[in-house]
Amino acid sequence: MSFLSKIFSGKPASDKQVLPPAGYAERYADYVRSRHPSYEVRVQHGDTAAMTSVHWKDEQGGSANQFIGNCYSRYLLDPDSLDALFEEQRMQAETTLASFDQPGPVLDMIMPVLKPVGWYQVAVNQLKQGDISTAESRFVVEPFVDELVLTYVEDRPDQMSYLSPKQVGDLGLDQASLFDVARSNLRKLLPQLVIKGGGGRFAARLDRNYDASMILLFDEWRDRVAVEGDPVIALPARDEVLICGSADTDTISGLRQMAAEIVAGSPYSLSARLFVWREDRLQVLAA
Repeated sequence: MSFLSKIFSGKPASDKQVLPPAGYAERYADYVRSRHPSYEVRVQHGDTAAMTSVHWKDEQGGSANQFIGNCYSRYLLDPDSLDALFEEQRMQAETTLASFDQPGPVLDMIMPVLKPVGWYQVAVNQLKQGDISTAESRFVVEPFVDELVLTYVEDRPDQMSYLSPKQVGDLGLDQASLFDVARSNLRKLLPQLVIKGGGGRFAARLDRNYDASMILLFDEWRDRVAVEGDPVIALPARDEVLICGSADTDTISGLRQMAAEIVAGSPYSLSARLFVWREDRLQVLAA
């Protein structure tokens, strides 16, 4: 058992047969078709649940592109919740279809999100296959570190949608001010950040949506993790932030293994690489 497995209790084993991501997506698409026979509904399969989506188009041409990663992750925790999750997803898409004529984004709802670099091209290709001609202009994407990029969402109570460059311009923001606004909104969640572990081995927990994004504020909670040397940080998934010290070589080896395992199994994987907080910024940790 790795050291991080001792910090976190694993999910209990279950003998209930669960659907793979592709099967979940197809079942959900059938669920939508049964309730909206006139809608065009199709599945775009990806390598992971996070990159698998169900695309809707209604009679008026409104569309919704739903990635299944979040609901699929919840389904794995409770396979009996399948129908409830399908209905929740369907209602979210209905809200999206009804929101096309609503006013633009609200400043205090803009949040920063980390993504793997390959996510952008996959997302654009999926939108293109859904006949969305402006796919490339639907996302704001900027480099963050190594294979991770930073994008932005508007997180309303009833839905979450990616911010487009046009929306940013309409708000009168440039790249720097957009980052400042999003970071300021993220800071409001800082009191909810929970640090687990000890003995130089830690994990940061938030809300399973913006856990990894909290690394943008690491300088503001750095003193909550006492490690030997510089903080070594793994960001293997959206909801995983794992930390040890650069002087603890045995722990680093275990952390590297744990990060690879999480990336292989998470529907919202980010990076199997390890990073180090040095010179007041996040850098790739040399192998």
